[in-house]
Amino acid sequence: MSIISRHTRFSLKLCVSFACSFLAFGMGLSSPAIASEPGTDAESEEDKQQIVSPRAWPPRYQDRRFKEDWAPVDWTTLDRSTLPWYDRIKAVPLTKSHSSWVSFGGQVRFRSVFLRSPDFGTSPTRTADSMMLRMRAYSDFHFGDRTRIYLEGIYSDSLSKIDGASIPALETDNSPEFLNFFGEFDITADADGSTGLWLGRRELQFGRQRLVSSQNWLNSRRSFEGFGGWKLLGEARMSAFLTQPVVVVPEGRNTRDTTTTFWGLVYANREAPTPVSAEFARSVTRPANGFWEPYLYGLHREDVTFVQGTGNEDRYSVGLVSYGPYSGTPYDAEAEVTVQFGRFDTGDLLAWSMTLQGGVSPANWRTSPRFWLSLDYASGDKDPNDNTLGTFDPMYPLSQTFFGIHGLIDRRNLISTSINADMMLKPRLMMRLSAYSMWRAQTADGVYRTNGKILRRPMGSEARHIGLQTQAILGYQFNRNFLLVGAGTWMTPGDFISETQEKQPNDLWLVSLALQWTF
Repeated sequence: MSIISRHTRFSLKLCVSFACSFLAFGMGLSSPAIASEPGTDAESEEDKQQIVSPRAWPPRYQDRRFKEDWAPVDWTTLDRSTLPWYDRIKAVPLTKSHSSWVSFGGQVRFRSVFLRSPDFGTSPTRTADSMMLRMRAYSDFHFGDRTRIYLEGIYSDSLSKIDGASIPALETDNSPEFLNFFGEFDITADADGSTGLWLGRRELQFGRQRLVSSQNWLNSRRSFEGFGGWKLLGEARMSAFLTQPVVVVPEGRNTRDTTTTFWGLVYANREAPTPVSAEFARSVTRPANGFWEPYLYGLHREDVTFVQGTGNEDRYSVGLVSYGPYSGTPYDAEAEVTVQFGRFDTGDLLAWSMTLQGGVSPANWRTSPRFWLSLDYASGDKDPNDNTLGTFDPMYPLSQTFFGIHGLIDRRNLISTSINADMMLKPRLMMRLSAYSMWRAQTADGVYRTNGKILRRPMGSEARHIGLQTQAILGYQFNRNFLLVGAGTWMTPGDFISETQEKQPNDLWLVSLALQWTF
């Protein structure tokens, strides 16, 4: 297929999708059921009730759509004639007794990205711009109180230009494919909780998503194939799983990575909220409740590359994440510590990471701000010639949230400090400002990309500083369904980048604009 025909095809898809989205936008504005996205200061009384009651209807949209519970509290009081069309297609009865029902929904996202000097000037590439389209649609079948079948399809496409020249699809583009396709079976359901199993293809997401995330920033998303189970104890949840990651095959059928096995055992004292806008910011408000989650993960991979070399690895990660407010004060805190051990090639593996955050939310400020500081440390390898690998691996993180929306720098051999401010400029307009400074943890190790590849080898440099970065994110929540987000970041390379390339490095610039419609 020629570049011209691909350009035409993509443009037609984009035009049709835009037309449908803006038609839905107009219908949404005129519907009687408009509320701001939870997590903003524009919450209505209904939104506030949803915070208290997890069974409020309609529920909030979630990042992983199968986490939404659309079963009405009382079927007899549900008046569909008063609902907008996108709520009428939820909880559709399949039987007169309402014991079986189905919900339908989806999401469309358009994103433009303009990138300058993606490799700090080491490659001939000066610009890399992309127009991206992603569509999701799901069907959620419930048969009685114990059986559920969830199907969610995804389609993504892009048109990219390198230095003004069109190129084929990105490697993360999806032909029509299943993002989620699994069955859930509730073994025991009682007042104290439930015990269940799931089997199939499913997105995984835990804690603050530093280690396991569905990676909503990607034009495609991340999912796994395997099985797992859960045990609910009141608000607490115990989860276990054994899976293999799904590999995106552009213009083809996605497949399992048979060289990788990923398993885990996780306990959380309550469900970690992940609203539909989670790809851009956790929240513009302080944490509402205390959260803590201990975990154990196991990861087997073949032919993994670090500065030390390439080999098979068995990596085990044990850790704890905890965050929440200090009662009666405007302060909040977060901490996460992870220790990794195991085998790499013929040697040992020992690595660790730590995150510390502290925030304050001054009372009675018009913009409801939250100011917070963050320190991240991820170990590197002290000696590439010894028999122990010391490089931390974040495995499957939501990387763009923590070290810049460019997604260039991974949590490996990294020290990062940041100062941040969240605020509501208007009832529906949220803003985040951030400034980062990043260093190598060990001078014998390199800097890694978020795709796991090596961005820059040490090349004998003793310099540690990777760069300084400033970033701004603006998000406008039109209503329950539509979110518009603009973001920009500017990164000035540090001494290490300068010393490991021949010519003077260029600053990295990235500007992104995204419109997301969820229904």
